[in-house]
Amino acid sequence: MENKKEKKYKEVIRAIKFTIISISAGLIQIGTFALMYELMHWDYWVSYLVSLLL
Repeated sequence: MENKKEKKYKEVIRAIKFTIISISAGLIQIGTFALMYELMHWDYWVSYLVSLLL
């Protein structure tokens, strides 16, 4: 059986992975929105919807 330290270590690693994935998803959303809205001059709602779905 795993002891408490090993379980805690695994949970900390899991929390770090979740944080990194969440940050990367946010950066992808910001980047795609900026690309479509600012550079391609799409409507705001179209740019936001597409970036949200990505």
